[in-house]
Amino acid sequence: MQTITITNIHVRPIIGVYKHEHEAPQDIFVDVVVELLPRKAADDLATTLDYDRLVAVVEAVATEQLQLIETFGEQVAERCLAQESLMQSVTVTVRKPAALQNGLVAVATTRRREG
Repeated sequence: MQTITITNIHVRPIIGVYKHEHEAPQDIFVDVVVELLPRKAADDLATTLDYDRLVAVVEAVATEQLQLIETFGEQVAERCLAQESLMQSVTVTVRKPAALQNGLVAVATTRRREG
């Protein structure tokens, strides 16, 4: 089994529950960890995932105004799994540095292919 990990995808969505969070984009950082379905070894992009497509999903979700980083992670995970048939599972971790004055909030969401 193979795992693909992309870390620190930086996006600036308008995200948050409080009014002041809706006034300007905020930094969030996203990690995407994908577990691939078994495949034959081949040195061919068509037999694996295109990393840019995973980053594009994160960037697309960042264009939507959401309240929770939990929802952000869920949407990224569900869209990745729906669009990429080579995935067994995906874990998306979303970090929002400005959420706390003392500490760093991170939410991890995992989705697995059924069957």
